[in-house]
Amino acid sequence: MAHLKKAVSVILVMAVIASTFVVASVTAGASGTGVGLAEWALNAYYSGWSYVWGGASPGAVDCSGLIYSYAGGYRVDIIENSDNIGYVSDGIPNIHGLAVWKPGHIGVYVGNGMSVDARGSAYGVCYSNAYNMNWTKWCTVPGVTYPTTGWEQFNGGYYYYENGQYITNTQRTIDGVTYSFGSDGASDKVPEDMSGVADDSSNSGSSEPTYYMKGSSGQKVIEIQERLKELGYFNEDVTGYFGSVTEAAYKAFQAAAGVTVDGIAGSDMEILFSDNAPYAPTPEPEPTEPETEEPTTEAPTEPEVVDDGVYRYGDFSSEVAQIQQRLKDLGYFTEEVTTFYGEVTEEAVSAFQYVASLSVTGEVDGATYELLFSDEAENYRINVESTEETMMEANVEEEAQVAEENIQEETTEATTEAPTTEAATEAPTTEEITEAPTTVQATTEVITEASKNSNEAMQSITSSGVASIGADVKNNGDFVKWFIIIAAVMAASFAFVVLAEKKRFSKSRHADNENKRYK
Repeated sequence: MAHLKKAVSVILVMAVIASTFVVASVTAGASGTGVGLAEWALNAYYSGWSYVWGGASPGAVDCSGLIYSYAGGYRVDIIENSDNIGYVSDGIPNIHGLAVWKPGHIGVYVGNGMSVDARGSAYGVCYSNAYNMNWTKWCTVPGVTYPTTGWEQFNGGYYYYENGQYITNTQRTIDGVTYSFGSDGASDKVPEDMSGVADDSSNSGSSEPTYYMKGSSGQKVIEIQERLKELGYFNEDVTGYFGSVTEAAYKAFQAAAGVTVDGIAGSDMEILFSDNAPYAPTPEPEPTEPETEEPTTEAPTEPEVVDDGVYRYGDFSSEVAQIQQRLKDLGYFTEEVTTFYGEVTEEAVSAFQYVASLSVTGEVDGATYELLFSDEAENYRINVESTEETMMEANVEEEAQVAEENIQEETTEATTEAPTTEAATEAPTTEEITEAPTTVQATTEVITEASKNSNEAMQSITSSGVASIGADVKNNGDFVKWFIIIAAVMAASFAFVVLAEKKRFSKSRHADNENKRYK
């Protein structure tokens, strides 16, 4: 019987280990289209999806989970694995469903200068101007396909792609029908045939684009850049792509020419290419007056608290970088220091607040800020790499030690108690002999309950769906913690069974000796 119980304990431990590897092996392949991803992101916004850190299921996602819940594939490192990457400062191409990225955060570009991102628990899924979000780079999502030429329907509108981008501010004759496309790229008519291709005549004459703006490209943009360079407005290399630098140069030209300053090359190109085009004014030299102020010897001040005095998720400032650096000095922040207050910063702040016995909010309020930048903060310095492992080992050792002490205490009370005269003349009763097996029975019930809970947990994991499993798989830290906790519980149960068996055997042998003595 004792060997059977030991075998059951070992089997339960091995089952937990095996289940961990089975779940860890589940992955999801990337699929979908760029237009489909953009529609998915907009639906998340209009449906009011909530933000859940680590979430990748419809209705509850984090920033990368918004993309993963549609396309699968990479849970993180999306931009690192993309084969088409560019800088937002040069303009975002007219492509639905691109990923837009900045350190610690990622979103989905849905066209017309707008993006959708899962921003934080206080914001949920947001829809905002992509250029106001300070995105650093854009990229295609690995595994997602993007259109090259032809019609695409998106958000109730119809868009026509040429050379991998939807066209704007122009006209095209497609299958004998002339369509006009506005600045957002949407057609003024519903196409009769979605597979239609632009007529050859549409590539010349009246169908030539009459407006060029950020995102435009081609031979005409080369001519615009060359002319702006001749006039002294454009000082970069001629690339043929109308990016932010070209837009700024064109605005400077428009201001000098006295026309509307909008950064769009339209009818005012007649002035640009005329002999009367204004040249860029020569900048006046800055005055070189000697310094009159005495150099200060004061130490640089710490960052000032702005607005409501709280730094939180979504903030973007140099003060955030100083907070990250301070957390990094104390061992809580292990990533590259940036100016964006993202998920990693929020977690590091929460950890510091917990260790320092502050209210755990993940936000740097006045009390947290004052303690963080004080000398007292050195008392809460940690070693991030070993803290979680040390705490887990300490908990397991403490639980095992308490269980062992309880058993030893019971054994000591049973063996050191002086026998009375009455006990010396009487043989042990049946109740005394069967007392130890009762303890073993209770232990067996504990193991059975643990096995039941383990099975229920595995069923919960299986029923959660491929998307949520894939999200958890990529979060390796959660699996390591889950494995350690379950393995520790099963190991403690195994140790408890062995000790209980030893106790039962000791009492049984003592009873046999007593029986022999009285015979």
